[in-house]
Amino acid sequence: APHTPPETRPRQCMSNLPNSLRTEIHLFMHRKVIRDIKFLRSQVDRHPLFVAKCASVMQIPMKVRLGELIVQEGSMSEDMYFLVSGTVIAVRQGFPIMEMHHGDFFGELGCLLGSQRSSSVYALSDCELYTLSADALKMLNRKFPSVVDDLKRIAKHRRSRAEQMQKHKKAIANAIATASRQHAHSIDGIGRLSDS
Repeated sequence: APHTPPETRPRQCMSNLPNSLRTEIHLFMHRKVIRDIKFLRSQVDRHPLFVAKCASVMQIPMKVRLGELIVQEGSMSEDMYFLVSGTVIAVRQGFPIMEMHHGDFFGELGCLLGSQRSSSVYALSDCELYTLSADALKMLNRKFPSVVDDLKRIAKHRRSRAEQMQKHKKAIANAIATASRQHAHSIDGIGRLSDS
């Protein structure tokens, strides 16, 4: 019998197990990631195989300091982010559009569509984030399209809310600018009357 190198034995043992047991082992091995990521926790009962696969391809947590840029508007989307601690803010064209907190995620649509980032994201506090590469997310989309559709639905709802908020903030800024110009004009008119 050919000699099996020691480093491949665990992989061979796992491949001989029934799928359900293999999934349970992966869920156990990646329980910290699953516990840290709200979206995975919400899917574990309905889609344990997706959760096990997603957790196994998740990249180790990255730590970001207050004020650091996490993603740059206009750059290509290479990773999706899951925020496990801290607060971040998305900024589009110089306008803050949304704060995100523990349990939120961002960057998924750009990864799935292969598009540029629609906003920059900055850390509003020290943060910890897990990342999922665009390639891993696309693989998960091929294998588990209904779960990734849930992810997209959440993201589209969040994006719609952010766009409404951005329009509202721009309208407020324009109203303040108009009121300031009118106020300055009326003060200028009062000054001319007193000079007469």
